[in-house]
Amino acid sequence: MHLDRLRRPASTPRRPLPAVGRVAAMAAGLLLANAGPEAGAASAGRAPAAVATGSMTPPAGGMRDARDARAARDDDYAGMFDAVHELLGRRYPSFELKAIDWEAVGQELRPRAEAADDDEELGAVLVELVSRLRDGNATLVPGTREVPGPRPRVYGPGLTCLVDGEDRIVVFHVVPGSPAAAKDIRPGDIIRSIDGRPAGEVLAESAAKMARHQGQSSDRALRHRAVRQLFRADEPDRSRTLTVARLGGRERELELFAMMQPPPPPRSPVQLAGIPSHPPVSWGILDGDLGYIAVRRGGGPLRSLRTAMRELRSTRALIVDVRGHSGGDFDPDNAFAAFDRAPGEPPLPIAVLIDPGTTGEGEAWASWFTSTGRARFYGEATAGSASVTEDVDVAGGKWRLRLPMRLLRGSLDRPIEGRGLEPDVPVRPLAEDIAEGRDTLIERVRHDLRIVTG
Repeated sequence: MHLDRLRRPASTPRRPLPAVGRVAAMAAGLLLANAGPEAGAASAGRAPAAVATGSMTPPAGGMRDARDARAARDDDYAGMFDAVHELLGRRYPSFELKAIDWEAVGQELRPRAEAADDDEELGAVLVELVSRLRDGNATLVPGTREVPGPRPRVYGPGLTCLVDGEDRIVVFHVVPGSPAAAKDIRPGDIIRSIDGRPAGEVLAESAAKMARHQGQSSDRALRHRAVRQLFRADEPDRSRTLTVARLGGRERELELFAMMQPPPPPRSPVQLAGIPSHPPVSWGILDGDLGYIAVRRGGGPLRSLRTAMRELRSTRALIVDVRGHSGGDFDPDNAFAAFDRAPGEPPLPIAVLIDPGTTGEGEAWASWFTSTGRARFYGEATAGSASVTEDVDVAGGKWRLRLPMRLLRGSLDRPIEGRGLEPDVPVRPLAEDIAEGRDTLIERVRHDLRIVTG
């Protein structure tokens, strides 16, 4: 969430730079003059950008020799690093919450900035610096330079996996007509190994690489993202050799090629008949007269909740599915009016489904149900990634830093960051249910509400 229509917070206490960084920054005149938060309400657009620059005054007397010129450039990169480190040290709100020793992080990474030969190498150091915040909302975005790092992994074989309740890597979605479908891979199949290595080991390695380029606010959010991109590649025709097991059947080894740019997978592990998987809000009535609403984005689409609740008002109970809710602003004064009951109307039992893909404003919106006691939560803890951000120019505008400025609490009495929303009933999808087209969480809700279907 960007800093729109909200007051900016008071700045956090200034955190000192390492001595070597402080001296270099002061000598080069690189510390920010106007980095502190502005008072008053922000404008309706994106907040004005502060600037963290790293320019140096050219030496008098023309160009020096190549060696001296490189030394001057290295000092400049060190100063740019110091300015970004100092900016984050003053304004990032979660150091204490996450027990991050920011001075130690700066001392570790600064020598790499000093040794950088070009903008790309400096950018790589800044990317890692920001990732050390372990914050899914903090990131470096392009300015006059592209952000260094892996190319987007847009190609795949057409399958998407999750980690199930038995810690197995399980296929939950196969794109029709894809290379995966041609190899008869089906939802519920279990990936045992990848290129001769245990699948869990490959996933852990992939998650660790991902964390160096884009921090996540919790390990569960990192794993959730990494497993869904496990078979993605940055160029077509990359192949992986998989050992795949079918429940009740044999294992087989096969080779898959990343030959397509697959569409986004469903937010939930099982596609429910008659209920679209991608609109911001969709709804229907499940077997057993069980109302179901999937809320995947906030903002304007929340207005359709009134329509949904009019159609579902007489059902025996209601499921509100916010798995994969990716954010979007909402008006707290009107966002929940659809769930009000008329005087004398009996209360409607509500179950809220959550997972580590529930993030940002999705977490803030869902927190109302737990703070008011209106629902029981089923699933896994949410991402724990909820804050107001502002974009700030750094390194003379080479990049922009998306900087979390204020932690969201939603309807809770604590920040959502890191901890997220926690389930009353911890439950994860199971391969056995996915193979049969059942949603494990919905089946648990049926069981708890004693809803029997034919």
